[in-house]
Amino acid sequence: MSAVIFAITIIGIITYAIILTFIVIRLLLLFIQDAKPKKAHRDLPPYSVVVPFRNEEDNLPALLWALLRQRHKPERIILVNDNSTDNFQDVLRPFLKAFPFIEFINNSGSGKKQALKEGIERAPTQWVAITDADSMPHSEWAYGMLAYGQKENLDLIGGMVVGGGKSFAEVLGTIDLIAQLSLSCITKQNPVTISASSLFIKKNVWQAVKPEWLEVPSVSGDDVFMLYIAQREGFKTGFYCGRESAVTTQMPQSIGELIWQRTRWASKIIYYRNAKPLMILGFVVLLSIMHILAMATINLWFLLPKVVIDLVFLASLTLPYTYFHWFRYLPLISLGYPIFVLIIGINSLFERKQWNTK
Repeated sequence: MSAVIFAITIIGIITYAIILTFIVIRLLLLFIQDAKPKKAHRDLPPYSVVVPFRNEEDNLPALLWALLRQRHKPERIILVNDNSTDNFQDVLRPFLKAFPFIEFINNSGSGKKQALKEGIERAPTQWVAITDADSMPHSEWAYGMLAYGQKENLDLIGGMVVGGGKSFAEVLGTIDLIAQLSLSCITKQNPVTISASSLFIKKNVWQAVKPEWLEVPSVSGDDVFMLYIAQREGFKTGFYCGRESAVTTQMPQSIGELIWQRTRWASKIIYYRNAKPLMILGFVVLLSIMHILAMATINLWFLLPKVVIDLVFLASLTLPYTYFHWFRYLPLISLGYPIFVLIIGINSLFERKQWNTK
């Protein structure tokens, strides 16, 4: 048995090193390219921002100020209340009075999907930006995303999302999300995943994907459904991983909440009608199993190289977004992440509940 475990150890670390080396090189080249000085764009298209929210009175002011400080300012900000029970109206009142282009509507139904539908259809511009109420876009978020979309002639654009917390659960959630979105950085013009915290879509694309999107048996407004349907309909999609594309959002405060959130995300894969996410999840779970078996031997020939490889990988992954809270948890993340992935993969096989939260 020890010979089998040793073979798994060698295969696992070599495979891991090759994959992450490729990703690191690819990401660094992309980040260097995106970091080059950009020409000023005077003819960027107007856009609206749609923000569905539920019980976000503590987060809405910060989000609105972040949107108002955008270098390329929105023509309309549409806030869609999804059956909130807090005092959000008191929070919004001064903004609605001071800025006429901020619009507030109530969701006629329930759930984020319905709220997104009503907000997008109310937008007066061709481009619509989507973000979450607990998010903080970079001041050049819209400028960078639309400039990239204009350069590449895109119809749908995804951007990077990071967390701002320092606890282990928040750091693990941020690293996991950046790692997922980095795959779209690499594929660039053919993203494998996106986040509704940083997403721009044209109205004509929305009209084309809406019928199938609304039929998906999930009340949450899943962004990846939009992506895959748009790709099948022949629209040009892309992912911009430049520093200014980053939206900072809140991560779950505990490991239990993080596992529950990621399980919900992963369990939606069966509805995607796309083999790519299934193949990626299957490969990551398989690699995680190999790593868990190798770690069970407490073999330093495996553990030390893995930590070193992860150090280089995480540094390249987070450098453009200046997020380095992971450093204090490096050994724990390096050795615990395969277990985290395996738990998510197993849980997602049994999780088929509907949900209506983010």
